[in-house]
Amino acid sequence: MKRYILSLILLAGIAITGCYKDKGNYDLHEINKISMKSNTKDTINVLQFDTAKMSPVITQTTPIPETRLIYKWSAYLYTAPIGNSSSQVLSTQKDLNVAIGLKPDKYTLLYTVTDTETGVSYFKKFFMEVSSKLSEGWMVINEKADKSRDIDLLNANGTIVRDIYRTANSENLPDGAHSIKVLATFFNSAQNIIILSEKDAVRVNYASFIKIQNAKDWFVAKPEQLHPENYAYNTFGSATFMVTNGSFYGGQVDLRFGAPLGGDHKISKFIYSPGSNDAGILYDTKNQRFLNYSNNAVFTFSIPANAAFNMNQIGKELIAAGKAPGDNYNYLMKDNGSDAFYIYRVSNGGAAGLHNVSAAPELKNAKLFAFSGMYMHIYYAIGNSIYLLDIEKNSAKIVYTFPAGEEITALCLKQSQSTWVSFSDNNRTLAVGTFQNNVGKVYTFSIDGLGGFTNDTFTKEYKNLDKPVFLEFKNRK
Repeated sequence: MKRYILSLILLAGIAITGCYKDKGNYDLHEINKISMKSNTKDTINVLQFDTAKMSPVITQTTPIPETRLIYKWSAYLYTAPIGNSSSQVLSTQKDLNVAIGLKPDKYTLLYTVTDTETGVSYFKKFFMEVSSKLSEGWMVINEKADKSRDIDLLNANGTIVRDIYRTANSENLPDGAHSIKVLATFFNSAQNIIILSEKDAVRVNYASFIKIQNAKDWFVAKPEQLHPENYAYNTFGSATFMVTNGSFYGGQVDLRFGAPLGGDHKISKFIYSPGSNDAGILYDTKNQRFLNYSNNAVFTFSIPANAAFNMNQIGKELIAAGKAPGDNYNYLMKDNGSDAFYIYRVSNGGAAGLHNVSAAPELKNAKLFAFSGMYMHIYYAIGNSIYLLDIEKNSAKIVYTFPAGEEITALCLKQSQSTWVSFSDNNRTLAVGTFQNNVGKVYTFSIDGLGGFTNDTFTKEYKNLDKPVFLEFKNRK
């Protein structure tokens, strides 16, 4: 009986508890939902380094101040490698208005809006295709007022892509960038671009200009002193050479340089290697002689009785060098202690010709040279004038003069350095950089059948540049 009564009491307690109502304040609110509509099509086509713009319209079911919202524009490769879905944040502003430095490819552009109070994010996807306008054109190393340097690309249609290295990498070029090498390998004619600076160098992607390596990555053991002067391939693109601080590196192992070339010498930056082997002709500026290089070693030359000169005993100061007709190479030399100039011409077999230069007294003041591979000609600049030296005729003349005060600061011939690269105007277009009143320009001249300029004037003018300090043509790839 006691158990029966206890059971009734427990049942009564449960019934009373079930009838209890929680009178607390638990009002429910619908969460704010955000949606985005674009003011343009959901597919964006943009040229690399151009500015992409988009202003999405945002709607909210329960409007809150936009100060509570944060934004992010991210880009993912549309077809990303397996296991690599990394993204790049392009902007954290509500509207997209940013220069696109991504390499040419197809991307998913993801727009994210996050409510900071709830922590809930909303997304909208766009398709973005980035195309390159860096395929072909004159590349200019420019120097700004603060002495920093970057690279512009001058397209044939007259447009200018400015500061492409900083745009692509969000960093400045290494200090004192002085030259660009556009190199073609025999591996499917791949294109490598090397930028040399005072104490460093970088390799960049040929299409996007995104940095791939610094100079330290090119050596098994980095040199104690790094002062890059040249980085070159043979004409076949199968051997790589580098000169830094007078030391020569060749014979790469696993795509890196080992020890420098041994011996008591100092090697000039001008390298002549017209074949497919790890071989070529170097100039030793310390002992003023040519060296016969092959497979990371040097040898003296055998000198035939009828040789134009003794390759092993030159005794002249090397001023400049460059291509000559017939796959030869011309070296401009000067007597030690005097202003007597000579042209030493070499071929793959050794000495090919020697010419006195006695009819160009102003040559001693020249700093900029461009050697023709079509004629025995050298173009050089002094002040605001371009000179033409006819080597075989031993004559020099002014072929163009810019207005007073417009100083020539860069000079380059459009010229193939590779078996795999050809131009319809090879050796027939000369680019000239000038600087006046803090404004830089680049002109191109078309070379006629006598080595002068067509119609005695330039064919194209690029204006409003920084100071041009180096020019090199980038072929289409």
